[in-house]
Amino acid sequence: MLDKKGGFYELDIHLDGEANVSCDRCLDIFKTDINNNFRLILKHSEKEGDHIQGDVELKFIAPDCNQYNIGQDLLEYVLLSLPMRKICNSAKCADNLERFKGTSKKQDIDPRWEALTNLK
Repeated sequence: MLDKKGGFYELDIHLDGEANVSCDRCLDIFKTDINNNFRLILKHSEKEGDHIQGDVELKFIAPDCNQYNIGQDLLEYVLLSLPMRKICNSAKCADNLERFKGTSKKQDIDPRWEALTNLK
């Protein structure tokens, strides 16, 4: 949603959809939901660049600019909306996890250090 105000444009961006991502465990491709809101303000100014304050991103654009491509901003918002850990929870993924799960056995303690374990 674009709201034009005196001297700046306010964009309220709502992302709602799905993205194909790779599982961090088994590397299979699966779909994950994306649902997030962002706010972007475009302001005409002589100094061009970005400024982030809190949850609002402020971008300065040239005074004679009459078009702005939000493609790069949308890509960044989609990437920020993805979960940090992408796990597919499929049977194959669980099987791989069980197969590579280490079986820890009690390690033999070096006799030189065995006396230190009694100091607890």
